[in-house]
Amino acid sequence: KEWVECMASAHHEAILQGTLSPFTPALAPYLENLPPALAAQYLASPQTPYRVILEGRMEKVWHQPCWLKPFFYPLAWAEILFPETGEDIPAQMIVTGVRDKQGYAAQTWYRTFAFPHERRFNALMAYDPVHECVVERLGPFHMIWMAWEINFHPPDTVEIKTTGCSLHIGRLRVQLPALLYPQVQAVERAIPWRDDQIDITLSVSHPWLGTLFGYNGTFTLRRDPITVTS
Repeated sequence: KEWVECMASAHHEAILQGTLSPFTPALAPYLENLPPALAAQYLASPQTPYRVILEGRMEKVWHQPCWLKPFFYPLAWAEILFPETGEDIPAQMIVTGVRDKQGYAAQTWYRTFAFPHERRFNALMAYDPVHECVVERLGPFHMIWMAWEINFHPPDTVEIKTTGCSLHIGRLRVQLPALLYPQVQAVERAIPWRDDQIDITLSVSHPWLGTLFGYNGTFTLRRDPITVTS
């Protein structure tokens, strides 16, 4: 127990110094067993000499019920969700290890969906030292913070669920009740016979409205070298 606490403290300090991935504490017990594709994505740190590029196609992008479609347009403007649906949609995600404004380890996730009107779904994945978890910062000025619970299911699957949501406007922080934000579940599974492919499934739901939005697809990973600055 003391060894585990010591390692957790060391990981926490390394993240604050910007030398480890913000996902390291959650995945630390499984580092030796993480499939290469998942390790490349989730362990990218500000010191990693490459960005991770996932390219593939979404087998299906959908939302329901149909009367909600008008509400997706302002969400698309805010780069949160979008109204388009379809099958076999080319898509890309670029993951880069960076530091946030406090100098803590973080990752940018830049998602692109090649609809006729291209849609982007971008966010900063950062470590929250107060709650000791990863938060996805998204929306205008990264005002929306979605807290994540991250689990690895051996031998090949990472599952992410939202556990909370807050609004950050300057120094003001407002914790939202569960009825005012969607529940997101994302599952990434490494293809067992490949070290460079991942299946991705995401769903967005609401306690009253049920499952509202989702997509699934398969992506091939490559590493794009970058110049690392100290």
